[in-house]
Amino acid sequence: MSSASVDLDYDLAEDLVPGPWRRDSVFLFWRSEQAVQQAADGVRRGCLLDVACGTADQAGRFQEQGWQSWGLEPSLGMLRLARLRREQRRQSVVLVRGIAEQLPFSDDSFDCVVCQGSLDHFARPRAFMGEVARILKPDGQAIIALANYESLSCRLGRSLYRAKKLLGIPVMEGRAYWQIPPNHTFKGDLAALRGMARPWLRLERCHGVSVLWLFRRWSLFVESLPEDVAWALLRTLDQIAYRVPGLSDMIISVWRPNKAALAR
Repeated sequence: MSSASVDLDYDLAEDLVPGPWRRDSVFLFWRSEQAVQQAADGVRRGCLLDVACGTADQAGRFQEQGWQSWGLEPSLGMLRLARLRREQRRQSVVLVRGIAEQLPFSDDSFDCVVCQGSLDHFARPRAFMGEVARILKPDGQAIIALANYESLSCRLGRSLYRAKKLLGIPVMEGRAYWQIPPNHTFKGDLAALRGMARPWLRLERCHGVSVLWLFRRWSLFVESLPEDVAWALLRTLDQIAYRVPGLSDMIISVWRPNKAALAR
């Protein structure tokens, strides 16, 4: 982990679950983006930075909601795609090439910093947390969404795998969804998130999104249901995930900068 380097040639295909997506994946992707946007609703509209913005679709949605929206991305390929998509949608997102561990912005520049599903790709995630605290205004907030590898789905997946191995039952080859991908620099979970943020950021609130994503038996069951029933069930479990982020598929956390820690 300590020898990780910045991936300047990242492509979305490295992480997206191969399509066509089942309903549990469609729900998770949609609901995660919605939850990040909702987390910013209580902040006065001002300057917002989306770190590791990818195609900058999320940054574009924030711009449409009245934010002065910026996107930062290290990959030239992703930046080209982001610029094309923003031009097609006539969105005025400012796109900058840079890395999360050394944000090219002045102190107290932004009212909100967003990082969705990217923290566990960063070479030095703790350095990023300090940078977030530095560029946030004293009353600003950071919204970090992180895939949870201690989710109920991952725990069940690991337990079922061990049981099959013990009983001599054949298991699927290749990396399972509950195993940490090779392009991740740490195992994402709530404890890791809290530890990396100290002492630069203070956790204001935290909630979860979705439960049982990619757990095969659940995923196939949801596919077998009528569409309206399936979505009602997914929404119901999402309400449970909201209250138990430690077991959810995606953790949505909101932080405030600890400016005193930066002055030490």
